[in-house]
Amino acid sequence: MVKLLLSSRAFSTVAVTDAFFTLVAPVAKNSARIVIIVNSVSTGKNHPQMVALQQTVQQLGYAHVQLLDVLTDDLAALNTATVIILNGGYEFLLLKNLRETHVLERLRTLALAGKPIYGISAGPSC
Repeated sequence: MVKLLLSSRAFSTVAVTDAFFTLVAPVAKNSARIVIIVNSVSTGKNHPQMVALQQTVQQLGYAHVQLLDVLTDDLAALNTATVIILNGGYEFLLLKNLRETHVLERLRTLALAGKPIYGISAGPSC
């Protein structure tokens, strides 16, 4: 079963945040592994929105929140993630990078196997 959450703005409402909690459950917050695939033209993991999203997820009580650059980081983190977050902002760049690194196919496979994925369209609203 595919477990997919889509929103136009990250954690902008109680309903979206509760839906994310449901997506992560039944894994405990202290053991859940959240992987955020970064999507930035030049600053990558240092982009203020990426850092803010990571901090927001940590403030929700998740201790293990990793920013992942598909161009430079070890993609094995996708396999061990409890939830994968695809952050918006530069959607066409994200799609290009996911295709070039063959992560798009991997995400499809993971999603079809039941890996929860949260897609954020317009970037975080922290």
